[in-house]
This record gives sequence, C-alpha cells and structure tokens, in this order.
Amino acid sequence: MTIRMLALLDGTLVDSSASVERAWRRWAEQRTAVLVGTIDDLLAHQRGRVADDTIRSYAPSLTAAEVEVDATEHLAGQAMDSADTVAMPG
Repeated sequence: MTIRMLALLDGTLVDSSASVERAWRRWAEQRTAVLVGTIDDLLAHQRGRVADDTIRSYAPSLTAAEVEVDATEHLAGQAMDSADTVAMPG
C-alpha cells in the first residue's frame, strides 16, 4: 500500500491529526519564502485535500516537479511521524 493510499484512510480508519499538523508546519517552515497565506490558513483548509493540491494553493510559484517532490516528502514525513496516530472509534 502506498503512502498516498494510507493518507486516504485518515479520518476514516485512523486519526493522524497531530502528525498531519506537524508535517504541514515543517513544510511551511521549509517553504516560508514562497508561502502564500499563513500556516493557520493552510491548516484550516488542508483537510480532505491531497497534498499536491494544498501545496499548489499555498505555494503557487513552485514548479510541477517541486510540488511532486514536496508532496511525496510531506506524506513520507507524516508516515514516519505517526507514533500518536490512533484508530478511529467504531
């Protein structure tokens, strides 16, 4: 199963809210020079969106290749930082 597939399970089978927020904060700190809006804006609007779309929205000056690399690294970082990910109730 790919990391992107696991991301689709978030909010349905697992709750990884804490690691998701940490991953977006790390990304925003790394891309602060091109970030449009604030990290709080990004966090408020990233739920239910794939990483590529969020990155394109909040860093529109990045190339397609940069978006792809950032999205892959973001999801990998989120997966590696999953110690507090828990099963959803039910």
